[in-house]
Amino acid sequence: EKSTLPVKTALAMERILNCREEGVCFDVLSNPEFLAEGSALSDLEEPDRILIGSRETDRGLRARAALADIYAHWVPRERIITSNIWSSELSKLVSNAFLAQRISSINAISALCEKAEADITEVARAVGMDSRIGPKFLNASVGFGGSCFKKDILNLVYLCRHYGLDEVAAYWESVVTINRYQQERFIETMLGAMFNTLAGKKICLWGFAFKANTGDTRESPAIFIARRLTRPIHDMAAVTEWIAQGHYDQRAEVKPGDELGDLAESLNRMAASLGDTERMKRELMGNIAHELRTPLTTISGYMEGLADGVLPAEPETYGLIKGEADRLSRLVDDLQRLSRAESGRETLDIIPLEFAPFIERTAARLRPQFDRKGVELMVEVQAGAGVLADEDKLEQVMVNLLDNALLYTDSGGAVTVSAAASDGGTRVTVSDTGRGIPAADLPYVFERFYRSDKSRSRESGGSGIGLTIVKSYVEALGGSIAAESVEGQGTTMAFTLPAAPAGSESS
Repeated sequence: EKSTLPVKTALAMERILNCREEGVCFDVLSNPEFLAEGSALSDLEEPDRILIGSRETDRGLRARAALADIYAHWVPRERIITSNIWSSELSKLVSNAFLAQRISSINAISALCEKAEADITEVARAVGMDSRIGPKFLNASVGFGGSCFKKDILNLVYLCRHYGLDEVAAYWESVVTINRYQQERFIETMLGAMFNTLAGKKICLWGFAFKANTGDTRESPAIFIARRLTRPIHDMAAVTEWIAQGHYDQRAEVKPGDELGDLAESLNRMAASLGDTERMKRELMGNIAHELRTPLTTISGYMEGLADGVLPAEPETYGLIKGEADRLSRLVDDLQRLSRAESGRETLDIIPLEFAPFIERTAARLRPQFDRKGVELMVEVQAGAGVLADEDKLEQVMVNLLDNALLYTDSGGAVTVSAAASDGGTRVTVSDTGRGIPAADLPYVFERFYRSDKSRSRESGGSGIGLTIVKSYVEALGGSIAAESVEGQGTTMAFTLPAAPAGSESS
C-alpha cells in the first residue's frame, strides 16, 4: 500500500536473507518507483529516470548491472541511474519532499497575494516561465494530499533529528506546517464567505480524490474540509455526553467568530453553572449535616448526663435541652422556607402596605431583645412610604435582617431601620454600628451557610441561611437586595421593593 520504504530497508532485508546457513548469499537492490497516481503505466513505459542502488562490492555491482540490463530493453541507458543503497533510498524521500515543498511554497505565496491584492495565478505563471524553476506544481490549492508526501517528509524529519540535524528537521517540518495552515485558511475563508454560519447551507465538494481523474482519497484535502466543518459539532456532542454523565469539568473548544463558537461558549457556561450547582449541593448537604449534628450531639450529651446522674434533673438542664431542640426546629423551618422560595412554590399574597405602622409592629416584637443586649433600635420612615408585598414574607425579611444586625452589634451600639421612595420603588435599609463584614466576605453573605464570623455564629443559634431566605423572599416580591459594609464601622443591608400605588388602601 505504501510505495516508499524506510531508509535502510534493503540492508535489513539482506541481513534476514543471509541468516541462512546453506552457503547462498543475497544482494538486495534498492529500486524505488516514481509512478504517479493516475499515470503509473505511462510513467513506467517512459520514465524520467530509473534508479538502482546496491552495495559497492563486486557482487553488488553485478546485481545492479543485471537489473539495469532488464530496464535497458525499453529505457535509454542515460536515464538509468545507479548509486549506493543509501543514495537510492534517500532519493525517493527527497523527491517527494521537494514536490511537497514546492506545493507549500506556492500555497504560502497565495496567502500573501490575497493580502497584497495580487493574482496568484498570474504570479505562478510568471515564476513558472523561469527556466530554472519551470511551471509544474505551481497551482495554489487547498494543500497536498496522498499517502506519500506527508509520510515521506515526516520520515525525513525523523532521520534529521536522529542524526542531530534539528535545524534541517525544523525546515522540512515547516512544509507540513504550511500545508496545515493552508487547509485551515481555506476553511476560514469558506466560513467567512458564508457569514460565519453553516445554518441552512448546503456545501458541495467537487472532487473528493486528492488528485484529478483518480479515485485515490488517501489524505485527501476534501476529507479534511468535510471533517473540519463538522468537527466542532461532533466535539460538542461528545462534550455534552460527558457533561450529561456528570463530568462538569469538561469544556468544548471555543473558536470565536461564528455561531458554533457562540454555542460552545454557551455550552461551557452551562457546564460551569452545573459544576457550581453540584458543588453547592455537596456543600449544602455537608453544612446541613453539620448544623443538625451540633444540636443533636448537645441533646444526646445532656440526655446521657441525665441518665448517668452526672447532670442534675433541674429546670435549667431541661431548658438547655429545649433550647437545642428549638434550634433544630428553627433550622428545619428555615430550610423549608428556603426550599419553597427557591423552587417558586411559595404562595404570595401581594397587597399595598404602609411601611411605617408595619415596621413599628415588627420593631415592637423585637425591641425587648435589643433592650436586653443594650442595643438601641431606631425607626426612620419617610411619610407615606409604602410597598407592594406579602406581609408575612416581608415580616420574615425584616425579622431576619434585624436579628442579624443585633447579632453582630455589641452593647452600646445602634441599629436603624429606614424607608424612603427611590426610583419608582421604596428603598428599605437596615444599618448597624457593629463590627462590619470583611471586604473578601461581602460578595458571599447571601450564600447558604456562609459565615463571615465562623467562631460566633453557631454559638448564637443562627441557622446560617437567614440572609439567603431574605434574598429569596425579596426577589420573589419583585425586588433586589445588596450589602454594604466597612469593617469595624458597621453594615447596611438595603433592598428595594415596588412602591404601593398612590391612593391605594394600605394594610
